[in-house]
Amino acid sequence: MGRDTPLFITSKVSKENHTCDGILESCKKSLKRLGTDYLDLYLLHEFSKKCPLEEAVEALDTLAEKGLVKHIGVSNFTKEHLADAKKLAKHAIVCNQVYYNLVARESEQCSQSETRTGKTETSSLLEFCQKNDVMLVAYRPVEKGKLLEDVPTLMKELCVKYQKTPAQIAINWLTSQKNVVAIAKTSNVAHLKENLGAVGWHLTQGDVELLRREYPGQVTSPEKHALG
Repeated sequence: MGRDTPLFITSKVSKENHTCDGILESCKKSLKRLGTDYLDLYLLHEFSKKCPLEEAVEALDTLAEKGLVKHIGVSNFTKEHLADAKKLAKHAIVCNQVYYNLVARESEQCSQSETRTGKTETSSLLEFCQKNDVMLVAYRPVEKGKLLEDVPTLMKELCVKYQKTPAQIAINWLTSQKNVVAIAKTSNVAHLKENLGAVGWHLTQGDVELLRREYPGQVTSPEKHALG
């Protein structure tokens, strides 16, 4: 049951199992299936209205205290739900995995929330993560390949400037921002090699902002019911 490879293993618990017992049992089943005695990161898949957040967070804390998980986090949480989870958790909520790319930009939309000191502030989920040392983990970084179609002139110019492909530029646009990492899913070896070319360098801040203006948010989250 030990760890023979330097893998960082992450798993999630679905909202159907968001009870204290359900989360604990789901984690143990994941450990058994994966053949390991701990997970590096365990996430609540999304916010569930059917289970008190206090109960779900308590279960994550229990898993961390037992050494079954090294880190805990959430997925598809709004800024408000994330702030609540952070207040409740004994262990650090290290990440929020959300739908974010050049055209899916809900994470940049601002809303008002109350700070720990009782003051009201206006900020986005992205800004909240950056201010509170939470990693924003972006999934669908190239919008299932749609960002690689009908590439605008600016993207073509940046590809020449950095000697990178549109996919690499799109992924790096995410990782060039503070506290943002990307999950680039693929089962294709060539695409995997291309994805690896998106790391180890950064767009300039000016180019990050040029792309932000070039691609106004057009797509809303497929998990809107969870984010709302």
